[in-house]
Amino acid sequence: MFQHLLTIIILVLTSYPQTATQSSQFKDGQSVYLVALKGNCSPDFLSERELRAEFEKQNVFKIAKSLQAADFVFLIYLDYGVGVTGGWVQDYVKSINAYAVSPASYTQYKSDLYSLRDEALWKTASDQPAKINTVVKRFHDYTAVKK
Repeated sequence: MFQHLLTIIILVLTSYPQTATQSSQFKDGQSVYLVALKGNCSPDFLSERELRAEFEKQNVFKIAKSLQAADFVFLIYLDYGVGVTGGWVQDYVKSINAYAVSPASYTQYKSDLYSLRDEALWKTASDQPAKINTVVKRFHDYTAVKK
């Protein structure tokens, strides 16, 4: 009877999914390569500068100077719209899609957002008001060690 019960417990435990979360793939001090894209996957250097500032503010990950030096890639894709405010025509961010991917996945898929999404270790989407700081905070909240 005891051996039968022990066998059932072992079967149940081995059939359960692992309890470690994907956030364990991200560790404090890892190097991150930052990329911001817009429109037809062209670089968005202004948004990349803002992304960098937000990661520096969090002070959790080191910012890699090259893809080869990175442990992972944090990529944001910004979809812009045009609006009129006070008689002025301005661009505004309609939505942001963010992905954390391995350097190998980024190298392989670069501007193929569907494949990057599918390969992502972490992903999120943000609609209006879409803000880079909100996306970065969401990522850091996900990767934070739960105490």
